Amino acid sequence: SVRPRMILAPRYFSRLTATVGLFTKYGLGDFADRSGLRALVAEDEEKGNGNGASPETAVAFRKRLVELGPAYIKLGQVLSTRPDLIPETYVRELEKLQDDVDPIPYPNVQEVIERELGARMSKLFDSFEEEPLGTASLGQVHAATLRGGRAVVVKVQRPDIREALADDLEFFRELATFLTRHTQAGAGVDLLGVVTQLERALLDELDYRIEARN
Repeated sequence: SVRPRMILAPRYFSRLTATVGLFTKYGLGDFADRSGLRALVAEDEEKGNGNGASPETAVAFRKRLVELGPAYIKLGQVLSTRPDLIPETYVRELEKLQDDVDPIPYPNVQEVIERELGARMSKLFDSFEEEPLGTASLGQVHAATLRGGRAVVVKVQRPDIREALADDLEFFRELATFLTRHTQAGAGVDLLGVVTQLERALLDELDYRIEARN
């Protein structure tokens, strides 16, 4: 069979191969076939582990998503709601998916707060705990006391996180659009629905005003 010619920006070519390998290596070759992903790369670039969709490969898949960063963590969380696309073993494992990332260094936290609020930390807070209460892929939270003594929790986004996520989302959408329009397999899988769900979830999480209203 003739492989479809890929129409993606050249900067996405290496990411395409890595994305296909993400599924074929970790036991989701069936998903790669049904979505049309496998047909887009040369056979010698596919490096499956041969273990199939086992509980062990599902665990390894979850851990690899965490390593790849926020957009892939959220992609795994979205896939955990789609038992129509991936095996139940993976659904159960991805439901456990949590943000497991290193904290933002305090100097970066300070820089973000002072830039966003337009004042020095000493003018904004009586006290600010440098050790975060919690850390996630998009940001982290710190305990603090405002001038005047009111105790608060301050949530700070990771520097440049929006730009990084925008690039990942553009790649996911471009790839899903191509597969849907130009491959028979891709047309039969709701890839654009997955990407739309992913975009909405990330945009909601990035808008801290929503959390403040809640």
